[in-house]
Amino acid sequence: MGYVSDKMPLLGFGTFQIKSSDIYDCLDVALQTGYRFIDTAQCYGNEKAIGDALQLLLPKYKLERSDIFITTKVAPKFQGKNKCRKSVLKSLEKLQTDYIDLVLIHWPGTANLSSNNIKNSKNRKESWEELEECYYEKKVRSIGVSNYNIVHLEELLSYCKVKPEVNQCEYHPYFYTDDLVSYCKKNDIHFQAYSSFGSASNKHVLMEDEQIKEFAKLKNKTISQVLLAWSLSQGISVLPRSKCSSHIIENFESTNLKLTDSEIKSLIKKNQQKFCWDPSKIIKLMLRIISRNLNKVHCKRHFSDILKEKKNEKGDNESQKLIYGISVTSAFLITHGVFYLRRRNENKKTDSLVDTISFQDFLNKYLLEGKVSSIIYQVPFSIADVYLEEKLQNSKLSQKDQFKTNLMLKFTNKKQEVIARPPDIRVKFEEDSKSFKEIIKEVNENMKQTNESLNKEVKLSINEFPSRGEFFISILTSAAIAICGQVLQKIRNI
Repeated sequence: MGYVSDKMPLLGFGTFQIKSSDIYDCLDVALQTGYRFIDTAQCYGNEKAIGDALQLLLPKYKLERSDIFITTKVAPKFQGKNKCRKSVLKSLEKLQTDYIDLVLIHWPGTANLSSNNIKNSKNRKESWEELEECYYEKKVRSIGVSNYNIVHLEELLSYCKVKPEVNQCEYHPYFYTDDLVSYCKKNDIHFQAYSSFGSASNKHVLMEDEQIKEFAKLKNKTISQVLLAWSLSQGISVLPRSKCSSHIIENFESTNLKLTDSEIKSLIKKNQQKFCWDPSKIIKLMLRIISRNLNKVHCKRHFSDILKEKKNEKGDNESQKLIYGISVTSAFLITHGVFYLRRRNENKKTDSLVDTISFQDFLNKYLLEGKVSSIIYQVPFSIADVYLEEKLQNSKLSQKDQFKTNLMLKFTNKKQEVIARPPDIRVKFEEDSKSFKEIIKEVNENMKQTNESLNKEVKLSINEFPSRGEFFISILTSAAIAICGQVLQKIRNI
């Protein structure tokens, strides 16, 4: 373990969920009490506050930088090539120090990647390689990991040039991971405990445990001191945090309590419970089983084998659901896309063909003569879709078709086939002095006066763009695309 075994105290001061505004006061009490180990992380958001505080507090207590052991952790969002190194350099800047005693990879997974994404393994390796570079450059004195299970450590030990010195994980009587602790000890990796009181939040479950309460009363110690001593007595370092001065001092005094092996075992709960994040769901691209005797790779399972096992575990039902979901979504997108583009292209084609007409001419020559059924007017484009009368007075079908054709030719000078559907005619109006709403009002008045000459009353309506139909279709399309993306992501992550 080297640097860690020589320099790192077993009792550290944790800063998780301590705001930057509270850091100075907390560290002031901690350093005065005797803490010489400060644990932080990039995602805690208080590195700069710690750096600022130490600039004032170290001289206050006549301490040198070398008297303090500082740990920080690479955030999951900074995992991978180039990102990891840059984040370490940024931490150095915020902490205002030339070196960091220990830098850990905070989590075996990468932010914004699903737990079983194969890129997690690649990013872990690239992050470790960049930490090794920082180690060789003496920007960090030791490197390690956090929340790594045995399977992650096996992978890391198979390619690392610099061995990890620390593995920081959840550990307490409710979550006794003896196999992981033993594996770390066997490979000279110091095991460090967080959430010693049973939770990463402020709800410390173990503090309410009746057996632990009785044991603390028997030892004439506080519950927190017993829980910390439970790990310390196993040679496992702890990182209690508190903003209360009395609790900071109380936690530090836990080093005075030593538990026997039988006492340690007596506090272990039969019904184990994990309170924090579960790294066991983070799988690897290549699962390497390492010989514990020879410390060499002797068996390798390819990721495709793991996929087959996972598929067998899940069964065919989920696969059928995924296939059905993506089929329906794709069919909807393709069908809607074809009709949507066709309508758009036809409308654009027709817009370029139609002649401009005065609305008053259209009103007098066509509307008042009863040749139009209805008009839907699109305001931004000054365009109207004109629907002709289904039945013309004293006219046969052939006459109606001829009338429609003649009317289209008059407006467009083109044949009927090129006109957009479903509207029979599209008309582009000149700019009028009156607003279209005023014209509609005027038309309606005229309709009342001349209604006896009309076969059917003309209906006028304003169609704000986009129309309700187009807006609804756009929403459906967006939803379909989102669903399709989720389905593809699930298939990708199987």
